[in-house]
Amino acid sequence: MAFFYTLSTRLPTYEMGDYSPHVISNNVDYNPSSQEIKKFLDVEVYENIIVNVEPEEKFLAYFTHSGYHNQRIALENALLLSKLLNRTLLIPPVLLGPPIPWVRFDKMYERLFLSTKNGLDHCIDIPNEYPLPAECLDYYTYTSVSWDFLLDMKPIRKWNKLIDRIDHSFEWLESNLVIHLGSLFGSYRVIPELPTNKEHLKFIKQHLVPHNSFIQKAAERVVEQLGGEKNFIGLHIRVSDGFFMKTARQNIDLMYHTIINNYTNLTPEEIDKLEGGTHYQDILEDDSVDLGDENPYNKMAKITKKDENQMAGTGSLNSKRAYIPELSNKINCKSSLHPLDQGVNTVIFIATDAASPRTNPLLFKFFNTFPCVFVLDDFGQDLIDIKYVRNAQDKTPLAKYLIPMLDAMISAKGFQFMGTPKSTFSNYINTTLHPIYTGKELTIKITTN
Repeated sequence: MAFFYTLSTRLPTYEMGDYSPHVISNNVDYNPSSQEIKKFLDVEVYENIIVNVEPEEKFLAYFTHSGYHNQRIALENALLLSKLLNRTLLIPPVLLGPPIPWVRFDKMYERLFLSTKNGLDHCIDIPNEYPLPAECLDYYTYTSVSWDFLLDMKPIRKWNKLIDRIDHSFEWLESNLVIHLGSLFGSYRVIPELPTNKEHLKFIKQHLVPHNSFIQKAAERVVEQLGGEKNFIGLHIRVSDGFFMKTARQNIDLMYHTIINNYTNLTPEEIDKLEGGTHYQDILEDDSVDLGDENPYNKMAKITKKDENQMAGTGSLNSKRAYIPELSNKINCKSSLHPLDQGVNTVIFIATDAASPRTNPLLFKFFNTFPCVFVLDDFGQDLIDIKYVRNAQDKTPLAKYLIPMLDAMISAKGFQFMGTPKSTFSNYINTTLHPIYTGKELTIKITTN
């Protein structure tokens, strides 16, 4: 659904004031205590970019909604559509916190307009020992940042004109034609057919990758301790919400046996003992998770052959034991190495939303079989800088939003990646981050089903 508005010949310059849904494990404390507040590092999350508007300029706008990765997909579509229509894109900020669900155009506008922190500046100044007034109770549960704070947007700004739209107000849409869409979320919502347009999409994907200095530095430190890039298998295992809970055991079992079959010489008897004799239970859906009879996610919970192929991901699974990473003195494996089967000693990094992954029963078989399995919780000292990053404007800590992006970066730098079927997060790592980080050609596969 599209609405048409007009825009004044000169957009106001935003005064930046003092500027100069993914769950993470609880083993590492990403939220500093009140005694540590003085250690916070306030960072600028917006750039004061002044853009002149031409008299005949035309614009494209859209509403943003849902979680971070859905917002990124919508941005990808918006950038491609604005390029194809030769329009300047009015780009909304990234909304971090509880997702705002999609609704019809007028309701979406209302929700977004009311989701700002305008008029709540006093919440920052309330001492810890004082009770919070009602309007401040959720103040630190959400925030917003510019896409430039997270992604590599400078090449895109040179490629096609962008204007930051800090809020979703219609007040200044007054004299030039603007196409305003309600939502642009959906993989390949805009389908390029011409070769030049496919190249446009490829350019967009190549730059919508994490480009935040805090994330990049932390990823470099962790990857070095995994033996370096392309020295490990990266996994993304999503288990904590919706139909991912229902298929968690199946997904984990498939990943586990794919690695076992391709990299080890373990016998069936050894494997059964290591995974606790649960294989024939784990290949079934978890009936204890009730999504409700009318829940559309019930159909999505079925794992298909296509899902299994997607789970295999990208990398070098061409033949049994195709590649065994080398162990170095930088890798501090958590248990004794297998003396005979080097495939068992393969380094594995698991990016996951599972709580306390090292003691989580869902992941038991990985930690009980492979001595060199790591999760982000194992690198707490390398996350100190991220722990104290805070939005300079509203003083909201940003660690819990940056950590999933860090998880993605690390898992994408292995020689092989395997992800969770139907997860947009896994698909992003598999089709974009992993090829880019490992020097492979980024391919554009158009699917409309």
